Amino acid sequence: MATSPASGGTEPFLTDIELRPFRLADEPGLVPVGLAIGQGRGGLEVAVTRSAHRSTQQVMRTAWNVRHGGRAVPLLLVTLFGDRAAICGPGGDEPPVYLDLDRGMVERLCRAAFTEPDRHAASRFLRAAIPELETPLPPLSPALSVPIVIAWLRLTVMLPCNPTLRSAAAPGALGTAAPQLAASSQP
Repeated sequence: MATSPASGGTEPFLTDIELRPFRLADEPGLVPVGLAIGQGRGGLEVAVTRSAHRSTQQVMRTAWNVRHGGRAVPLLLVTLFGDRAAICGPGGDEPPVYLDLDRGMVERLCRAAFTEPDRHAASRFLRAAIPELETPLPPLSPALSVPIVIAWLRLTVMLPCNPTLRSAAAPGALGTAAPQLAASSQP
């Protein structure tokens, strides 16, 4: 897969994901960096832009509406400024806008959304996970990796929303393996 760095601050953004060129219709202050497209037909679109400063809710929604164009595709508009990011989307008549988020958390959110099998799953994941970006995480060790943070988000955000995951996590769902696993982990 080709790579394309998305710089809008001191660090690259989604460097290992192919970013395609895209245009915004003269939205002041936002410079297009690249467009990433998720899995499946009409997959999630993540449009990455950069700005010299924090954007406004009106600018973000206007740019989102121009790029979205009423299509049945979830769109997450990400605007990078310094070590922070603003996001708008993934859908709705007035998509939610978050203006001052940690750039690293937004990048991890995008990566997690791209692991979803189709646009519907990606949209559900984003709708559940985005509000959690404003919720402080429990104290984390610097040794924790992205997969662990994604697993934490899935357990705290997705488990309550997904009946399939809830039934898999129910007591006894592992059958006879659960007591054996518990017994083998004891000294």
